[in-house]
Amino acid sequence: MAPSRQPRAPTCVLRDPKDLLKKGSNNLLKNFSDRDGYYIFLQPVDFIDIDSYAELFVHPPDLSVCHRNLAMGVYRTLMNLRADRDLMWCNCCTFNADDSIYFKGAMCSRQFAICLALVDRLLSQSARRFPVKLTHAGNS
Repeated sequence: MAPSRQPRAPTCVLRDPKDLLKKGSNNLLKNFSDRDGYYIFLQPVDFIDIDSYAELFVHPPDLSVCHRNLAMGVYRTLMNLRADRDLMWCNCCTFNADDSIYFKGAMCSRQFAICLALVDRLLSQSARRFPVKLTHAGNS
């Protein structure tokens, strides 16, 4: 009779979905912050200099608001963060002329987000098509 084997512990550790959301969202926000060469979206719009902006937009998010909401746990899903991000760009494009650096900056950031989403989708599809078999250390 063969000796019974003890089941091995899994080699991967499952993480809390909230931690994954926070880490992924922080990385996403950092990417957008790093690409904001004119610092258009890093801080709130200055309502003193641009008083008509406050009259038009009730909820004007910027990247500092997104970071704060993420830290406070306001975002329950990545879609909540994306909604604020998209609203930020929509407000910018609505308020500014098509040839302004603000409008162009919003469009560039939006295109960058589309590229990131496409890469993420392609990687997800690739992982489903070519699953990686995890093995325990020491096994062949």
